[in-house]
Amino acid sequence: MGVFAGTPEAAWDAASELSQQHHIVFKERPYQTILACAPPMYDEVWTAGKCMYKLEPVLADGGELIIYAPHLREFSVTHGRVIAEVGYHCRDYFLAQWDRFQTKPWGCSRIRPTYTGWAPMREGSRSPARG
Repeated sequence: MGVFAGTPEAAWDAASELSQQHHIVFKERPYQTILACAPPMYDEVWTAGKCMYKLEPVLADGGELIIYAPHLREFSVTHGRVIAEVGYHCRDYFLAQWDRFQTKPWGCSRIRPTYTGWAPMREGSRSPARG
């Protein structure tokens, strides 16, 4: 544990360095399949998605990350209505239809591709292409 003072930037840098030493595990290679167990403190898919962006750096291209979270019963208290309207799709799905999605809350637009990945669309597919 640490206490840091100085300018916000200096304190942030020092805290980040300490956090890296204690909370980040570096791996030598990417993994084809990852099973992430979302803890109970993540009580909706919106927050359980942290499993994806925390582990994506060690996920191999074309790999699969599975979020195991049998306790989840809700997508998002805050964004559930928008997610139900729009769904989860890859980035290219949104970019190809930007006129349709540009008026939706950008916070939702930014995070949805994180859950589904950055795979390109193929033949107008509504979800990420695999393999």
